[in-house]
Amino acid sequence: MTAQANGPFQIFFETGKSELGPEAQAEAKRAADFWNAHKDGKIALSGFVDSTGSADANAELAKKRAQAVAKVLTDNGVAADRIELRKPETVTAGVGDDRQARRVDVLAAQ
Repeated sequence: MTAQANGPFQIFFETGKSELGPEAQAEAKRAADFWNAHKDGKIALSGFVDSTGSADANAELAKKRAQAVAKVLTDNGVAADRIELRKPETVTAGVGDDRQARRVDVLAAQ
């Protein structure tokens, strides 16, 4: 299992895209399997974007990415009412790996 007891699972995206590639699909499925085995908690999805493009476009992209991950979770049996979409946190290019900026974290809601 790639996550600790409450995650986070990290699902990575290509620049400017909200579709899950094969690796992202596999990690989202692992997250769904984990949360199906741990039915007592709520799940928070937090989308991140890199600093390329406009802030408004990035906010929409982060939302679409989180919704895409939520769809994989629900398609794999996680109840939609357990999933909470959180406002994306901005990650600025030059701070760590840009790949880290293009992700959705799946973790236990606090």
